Amino acid sequence: MSRAKNSIKNLTSSLGLNIITILASFLATPLILNLLGDVRFGLYRTIFEWIGFSSILAVSFQSFSSQSLARKNSVSESLNELGTYFSFGVRILAFILPIAALFIFFAPLILGASEVSSAEIRWSSAIGCLALLFIPLLVIQSFLEAQNKSYLVNMNMALQRLSVIILSVVGAFIFKNIESQFMALLLGQILFFILIYFQARVTLDLKEFSPKYWKALVPFIKMDAASKIGMSADTIIISLLMGPQDVTKFFLWVRLPTMLMGQVTALGNSVWAGYAQVYNEGGDAKYLFLNLTKAVAILASACGGSIVVFNADFLALWLTQSYEANIIFNGIIAFNLYVISLISFLGWMLTAAHGENEFAKASLLSSFANIAIGVSATMSFGLIGPIVGSAVGYGVIKMIWILKAVRQKINLLWRNLLEVVLLPLVFGIFYFYGIFYLRGVFNIYSLSWVQLIVFGLTANLIYLFLCWFILLRKEERGQWAGRLLKRSREAL
Repeated sequence: MSRAKNSIKNLTSSLGLNIITILASFLATPLILNLLGDVRFGLYRTIFEWIGFSSILAVSFQSFSSQSLARKNSVSESLNELGTYFSFGVRILAFILPIAALFIFFAPLILGASEVSSAEIRWSSAIGCLALLFIPLLVIQSFLEAQNKSYLVNMNMALQRLSVIILSVVGAFIFKNIESQFMALLLGQILFFILIYFQARVTLDLKEFSPKYWKALVPFIKMDAASKIGMSADTIIISLLMGPQDVTKFFLWVRLPTMLMGQVTALGNSVWAGYAQVYNEGGDAKYLFLNLTKAVAILASACGGSIVVFNADFLALWLTQSYEANIIFNGIIAFNLYVISLISFLGWMLTAAHGENEFAKASLLSSFANIAIGVSATMSFGLIGPIVGSAVGYGVIKMIWILKAVRQKINLLWRNLLEVVLLPLVFGIFYFYGIFYLRGVFNIYSLSWVQLIVFGLTANLIYLFLCWFILLRKEERGQWAGRLLKRSREAL
């Protein structure tokens, strides 16, 4: 199957995965929230993030194995190396399990809430940590992604997420405790690995791995640890400084921005393997990079602008007006959505061009800034504090560092790079500010679901139409139209 067909399948399946997840989650979250209550729901999200800290090595292992397998010259070479990566995963699991055990033991002390017993917190943590046992099997996912077959991973992940959502609702209804939510996650994890194991049709056996693997893993640990700290720091900060109820409120406020960001980052996740092949084969990687970056920036600006204009309406309809986020929060989170989406994409492209070390350094520095500023701002301003830290850490420090690294690694001119990154942001600010202003002029408030969907889709379609003619040059439009037409024919 050609690279083009696989890339199209990867992208469409990734978008389909996110759409399915969004729809199912939107229906399930209010039900689970009402059944568990704000405190238990907040504790569930906090335990989930703490377990994520325990499994940073697992995330790094998956990134390392995906990139390493993608650089192999053939499928047979990747298959021959699969056993060594599987053995490496077993060794990493042995290292992680004691850390997880310590977290389970101290979880009630770290997360204690008067409304929830220590036993419930400890059992929830233990069930959640059982998912770590599947770390060695991540090589199967890495193998499929390295072969540019992310569409298989995405389809199975869609089934996994649907099953988790259904089991979570059923568990919350029957048991009304946190353990049921982590049991749903565990069963979904089991289903996912069973499905991809039989689809990949690979043999996993223990083979001796080189000690060099540990050294090669270090840049990925730095990169993923910093990214995980940056993503999870908000929840942890709020949990420690405010409480589980506020964790719930913050989670709901950022739910739509997070899901929209997932749509944009899906593009980077779907095309990085194809870009890596072009780069390693000596193709026109520079031109491909600029085109893809501009496309991601346009989509990110559309999603960010939608948050500013429509997030408050969405929360009022989805839950109640008591969960409605203010315009300052929406504006900052929209900026974060834009820069984090771009950084995620640029990170994949930089890693594909063997720039893991540069990305790791930027991630570490920005994460420290994120935490320091986030803690201070949370103590002063409440729930808005963590996203202020993210705005400075990601939007200023990390973005500047990544752009500098990308320019040097891919040999780009500053003018060309800043054009694809900044123009969609500036144009989006003016456009969506105009939409927001017109809503006030014509008193367009208290939207119904149908009005919100129609208004939101119309505003975004007009924006994308304008971007097509204003932000893309005539030759770029012709090239994109020709490329899309060619890829569509190849996919049929």
